[in-house]
Amino acid sequence: PVTESSSRAPEDAGRSPAEGRRVDWLELFFDLAFLAFITQLAHGIHGSPGSFEFLVFIAWSIPAWWAWTNILVSVNLLPTLPARPLGIALLLAMGFVGLMAASVTDNVDRAWAFSFACAGLRLILLVLWLYRGKKTRRALLRTFVYNGGTALIWIAAAFVPTPFNFGLWAVAILIEVLLLRFGDMRRSATVQVDADLVGAGGVMF
Repeated sequence: PVTESSSRAPEDAGRSPAEGRRVDWLELFFDLAFLAFITQLAHGIHGSPGSFEFLVFIAWSIPAWWAWTNILVSVNLLPTLPARPLGIALLLAMGFVGLMAASVTDNVDRAWAFSFACAGLRLILLVLWLYRGKKTRRALLRTFVYNGGTALIWIAAAFVPTPFNFGLWAVAILIEVLLLRFGDMRRSATVQVDADLVGAGGVMF
């Protein structure tokens, strides 16, 4: 779950990440939205699935998992986000995850909907980072490329026929991975794992 609560309990106020906190209901609902998507996607590999069904499962599940990871990490790296904008962002994100679930069919005719959903999730993160992120020129550029630039690629993929749209999906994710790999990694030295939240499926930064 996203580990920075949108409705922080009073006892959690002022608590450092290392001290940990409890997962609240909105975070659990956010996870349930992704669970509903995975459940819908898994129907395609029931019975005796062929190579096509497995490829569809992989093509949909990896970008969805990566989007979930982006949201989890971003919210943890922005611990001072007020409850209201964070709650609104998570509710909007749930809506886009629902669109992901609706894009799952017996074929790939709704891949465009999945592309729009992934773009929407990145635009939400773009707003959050611009709201509370660093304001240096370099940081702003990275934010726009990582969230805004890749969102444009996902939008473009919605208008590209299969299988070329899958290629654009891979390019968008690759850009994000490269930015993380070769970007500013100083934060990695301060990463802390909250054992209580790991048990609930989350990591505290």
